[in-house]
Amino acid sequence: FLGWYAWAPCASWPAKSAAPHTGPWNKTTNHPILVMGISNDPNTPFANARRVSRRLGNAVLLKQEGYGHGTYSDPSDCATRAMGSYLIRLNPPEHQVCRSNRVPFDPRFGELPP
Repeated sequence: FLGWYAWAPCASWPAKSAAPHTGPWNKTTNHPILVMGISNDPNTPFANARRVSRRLGNAVLLKQEGYGHGTYSDPSDCATRAMGSYLIRLNPPEHQVCRSNRVPFDPRFGELPP
C-alpha cells in the first residue's frame, strides 16, 4: 500500500517529457552526485546506496551511522551540514561517514532537534 500511495499520483501524471533520459547512468558529470544512505534503514538498505554510487560515473557516498528511514527520523547534524553544503555550494562532504545525534533507546530518539 505504501508504495502505491507514494507513487500512484506520479504514475498517472498527464505530462510527458519530450526527451526522457533512459541512460546510460555512468557518465561523468561536472560535479559529483551526492548519494546518501543510513546504515540501519529498514526500507532502503545501505547496500543499495553503495551500489548506486558505484554505478554512477561521478558520485560521492555519504553514510550516516544511524537507524530508521531518512535523516529526519534519526537526525545527524553532520549529515545535515554535508547535504546543505552540497545543495547550496555543490561541495561534496568532507567526511564520508556521519554519526547520528542520538543513540537508540534515547528517550528523545526520533525527535527533531530544537
